[in-house]
Amino acid sequence: MKKIFTLVTAALASISMLGADFVPTAVYTVGNAETLGATWASKNQVANYFEVGDTIVMSPYILYQSNGDGKQAWTGNTKGGSTSKTWEPLDCFIGSSNMYTTDAKAATVNSTRTYYYNVTNCVSFLLYGNSESNKGDRVITIAAYEIIDGVVSTDTVVSTTYAEKAAGIAKIENLDKTKTYQIQITSNGSSNSTLYEVAFVGVLSTDPMLKVSVAEVNLDVNAANPSVSETITFSGKNLTAGTYNLVVPTVEGMTVTPTSVVVAEDGKLNAEVTISYTSAVEVAAASANISLTIGTLTQNVVVNYSATLTKEYGKSINIEQLVLDNGMAYDIKAALAAAKIDFENIDALDSLNDAKTARNEPYLGLKLKNAAATMGCWVKAGSTINVKFGNVGGDVNISINGAVQTMTADLLATPLTYTATEDTYVLLSTTSAKTVVVKQIMIDEAIATVVLPESPVVPEDPTVGLDDINAATKTVKFFHNGQLLIEKNGVVYNAQGAVVK
Repeated sequence: MKKIFTLVTAALASISMLGADFVPTAVYTVGNAETLGATWASKNQVANYFEVGDTIVMSPYILYQSNGDGKQAWTGNTKGGSTSKTWEPLDCFIGSSNMYTTDAKAATVNSTRTYYYNVTNCVSFLLYGNSESNKGDRVITIAAYEIIDGVVSTDTVVSTTYAEKAAGIAKIENLDKTKTYQIQITSNGSSNSTLYEVAFVGVLSTDPMLKVSVAEVNLDVNAANPSVSETITFSGKNLTAGTYNLVVPTVEGMTVTPTSVVVAEDGKLNAEVTISYTSAVEVAAASANISLTIGTLTQNVVVNYSATLTKEYGKSINIEQLVLDNGMAYDIKAALAAAKIDFENIDALDSLNDAKTARNEPYLGLKLKNAAATMGCWVKAGSTINVKFGNVGGDVNISINGAVQTMTADLLATPLTYTATEDTYVLLSTTSAKTVVVKQIMIDEAIATVVLPESPVVPEDPTVGLDDINAATKTVKFFHNGQLLIEKNGVVYNAQGAVVK
């Protein structure tokens, strides 16, 4: 007998580039979602698993992508790999078009590649796959080993093989639902066979079950967002069919839609409920409860709400100059907060780099590298906001009191300027993960001229000191309104050498 934690120690000596190796350390009780791990890979799957009667269908590709400590720890692999494939539904299996939204993937197995599933309450296991050969050189093997006191037996309880060059199903049956097993999938082939879907057949509980997606929501409105909402989901099974009313609080400005849910004839419930809150006046933080009772089961959701409508107007911040003066370690978040500029998902500061093209000047400033990065502030009626951008890798949405305009890199090559006719919340947000650099946000001030330090000069004659060279240099390079200018001996030139007046 071998310990479950060391079952594949030899195989783990070499880490595959195709998938992170992992030995299962947990157990999935078939049909009980609470025994699944908390974290799943997001790979364009419609859902993480599918219930087909008493059968739970999963993607072996998603399983090995999702395994690991703190993830789906009941499943593991040695050198997991994948291939882009499509396949049709068959028996309990749902097919690639129902499993994936785009880019369907199947797992691949060979003589060095093995997949592991630790399960209980399982009476049968099914594999939907393709050997990819009829020559016996790519035989897929499925075997179940009993786990006793955390130890995997070396003796096979039951096994089967699949060796067809066609899509088909292999099954192992007559497992004891009260026992715990490790199911292993491997192959004798040096070339890959394909695993489309796997299914675990359990003895599902007939006890009623009622759940809610979250136990608590926060609905906090402010002057920029005077109306907020959040959607929750009530779910369940083995319930009595019918319509059930929610118990909703009486709170000024709070609405719940719908106020009832319907349990289907099969006893299943899956209902979304949207909770909204709006206020035109200040409201101190408070809480209320929403509840749903079906039979003897009740689920409660705590709704925390408040309204803070005081406007704090934005102030100027020259990020370029702050970086040049203080370096990239400068606390830009504290500086933005002090300037009353809101932000979400911002990244790091970047500075000049003489080893890069154009000294990295387009990136001098604050980098936004998330698809949902935002920066915004209130602009007082009559005031003007000027925003200077550097590199603009993707489109930027500019929202003026909620009215959104999409701006391209060409449009943002010169500073964005807006004069508020009324108190206005101005919000910029990225549309992709491509880098967007914000250099300056100036309120009632023009975009500041930033004088860049001279590039280091290395003398041809090593006996000439840098002090001598700098003393002789009368050239200053700087950017103004996005244009590189050069001042030499009191005369300003553009990058093409023309005099700028």
